[in-house]
Amino acid sequence: MSRDAVVQTILTRRSARRFSSEAVSDEDLSLIIEAGLRAPSSKNSQPWYIAVAKGEVKDQICAWIEENPDRVPTKPGKLLIEEPDARPRDSTFQSVRYIRAAPVLLLLFNRAPFSGGKARMEADIKDGRRVSYENEYVGIGACLENILLAAHALGLGGIAVMDILPAASAIKERFGIGYDLVIGVAIGHAEKTPPPKSADTERFVRYLE
Repeated sequence: MSRDAVVQTILTRRSARRFSSEAVSDEDLSLIIEAGLRAPSSKNSQPWYIAVAKGEVKDQICAWIEENPDRVPTKPGKLLIEEPDARPRDSTFQSVRYIRAAPVLLLLFNRAPFSGGKARMEADIKDGRRVSYENEYVGIGACLENILLAAHALGLGGIAVMDILPAASAIKERFGIGYDLVIGVAIGHAEKTPPPKSADTERFVRYLE
């Protein structure tokens, strides 16, 4: 891939919110996961752990979210979709629709090489000890972005889903995953993708002199 093609992949990537029923090939899925695993991380700690959900497993995760939609509060915000039953203060059920429609759901967990996990982190904070967890989340964010960019480069759509968190406890218990769930990524063939957006360099960039 040329330099310009790489940059264009970055500039044209948008989150997909509507997916067709077409399956994601095993080859493409493997490439997307590998791209995530090749992300940079602090001291090469590789804090991520990825679980792949499809079919009935993915549907069960959706059911767990629907059973506990208020377990993790959502922040008020304007939804980027135009559906008559969209609630302005809660995107959880809309996110479930994206997950159900997409053929693949990737779950990104934090192996917590620095913080020791959420429970340990909360205990240390309570005891007044400094806890380092920022490095872990920066690395997982890089992993997430690599996944989304790889999907876009392969002609697929993807969307990061924080509303996966109401199902975190059930997922950990059912599948015996001892790590903390951070975010989900729905991936599939996009039926509709928003056009590229412009970058607000005036607002978000400053050249220091």
